[in-house]
Amino acid sequence: MQKLVTRRQFFEIAAVAAGTAAAASVSASPTKSAPSAKKGFGCGTADAKAWDLLRSLRVQWFYNWNSAIPEGKPDGIQFMPMIWGGGKGIEQTCRKLKEQGHKTVMGFNEPDQHDQSNITVDKAIELWPQLMESGLRLGSPGCVHPDREWMKEFMAKAKARKYRVDFVTMHWYWEPDPNGFLSKVESVHKLFGLPIWITEFAVADWNAGPGKPNRFAPQRVEQFMEKALAGLEKTGYVERYSWFSAKEDNAQLGTSALFHKDNSLTTLGKVYASL
Repeated sequence: MQKLVTRRQFFEIAAVAAGTAAAASVSASPTKSAPSAKKGFGCGTADAKAWDLLRSLRVQWFYNWNSAIPEGKPDGIQFMPMIWGGGKGIEQTCRKLKEQGHKTVMGFNEPDQHDQSNITVDKAIELWPQLMESGLRLGSPGCVHPDREWMKEFMAKAKARKYRVDFVTMHWYWEPDPNGFLSKVESVHKLFGLPIWITEFAVADWNAGPGKPNRFAPQRVEQFMEKALAGLEKTGYVERYSWFSAKEDNAQLGTSALFHKDNSLTTLGKVYASL
């Protein structure tokens, strides 16, 4: 069974991935005339270093687990807002997003996890009309397990009430098996019959830790990424995807890091930037 980092670890990882490491020049990414429109990145912070990281990865969109447009956002890189949890003012926030010109909003982040938004299905269903009211294109809650009980119940109840869900967001952290990963994405698509956004995915060794080195060497992760991204690019129902980058010294996710401590691209980062 897939294990998760704690909420504190999650935001620590996300913040570091967004450029909270010591300032340094970002190494040049491989050149390509037209970066993939599907490729994105999650930034836990919003500052000049984060913007450098986005440019080095040559992504076309990004998000920060929040709904507010970050100040200083680079031109030409689309910001994708998210309603992270079930707090107050959702309807007003969505209305403001529409007024700002946004076309899309993503739903709750990992409601099926106690250390994330941790929302019951009934609470999510109660809040969902507030997201729909804006008329924005609406992404489902982004579950860790998009094909298990929480998500199945949510989608069934939304369908019964004729609530609108325009695409399914999903997360994936597992072994470097590109065929298995792509099969999982396909199964979620078939389960709900909707387009897919993979808003977090990376190779993880959840058994790694003190005295147990990560089993998945960077070269294996690179091979996984190349094949997985090629598959996602060819798959019409996959609209967007976003790799999740941790610190290189993270025991479980470190071989999936896109950046060195000095913010230069790892070899894996260069693979991601090349697409």
